[in-house]
Amino acid sequence: MTDLKASTAPAAGTLSGTDRMIGAQGSNDVHFLLSAIAAFANDQSVDRQTFAPASSGTVNIANSNAKTIIAYLNFSGSISGLTVNFPTLPTDGQKLAIRWRDAASAITLASLSGAILGGYSSAGANAHTAWEYHEATNLWWRGD
Repeated sequence: MTDLKASTAPAAGTLSGTDRMIGAQGSNDVHFLLSAIAAFANDQSVDRQTFAPASSGTVNIANSNAKTIIAYLNFSGSISGLTVNFPTLPTDGQKLAIRWRDAASAITLASLSGAILGGYSSAGANAHTAWEYHEATNLWWRGD
């Protein structure tokens, strides 16, 4: 563990979850706080994937070990004929959220990993929807 004296300001970005600061008034252990900040900064429980689809295009959401996958469909102007392929190797309880920047119509949702309950054929601007994979039933359950 590294001890930093209050009189010496650390350079930006030099504190880590194992660093400890000693205050001028005695020991002011901020180890817990720094550990929490480091854990938050390195949080791998959310995988954010961004796509820029076009009309008649396909989005392939990548497999991930994260608890939640957020797919940002970042396109400008309305599109039509979009196919969205769900991850092929989901984990039990994994959540998939899809966020739409603009309107989309004639949407096809596809999954090789299980049926998708609560399909989605069109989306308005700034829309979002989500599913959760349940391994025992081999289904993606919709839960906006």
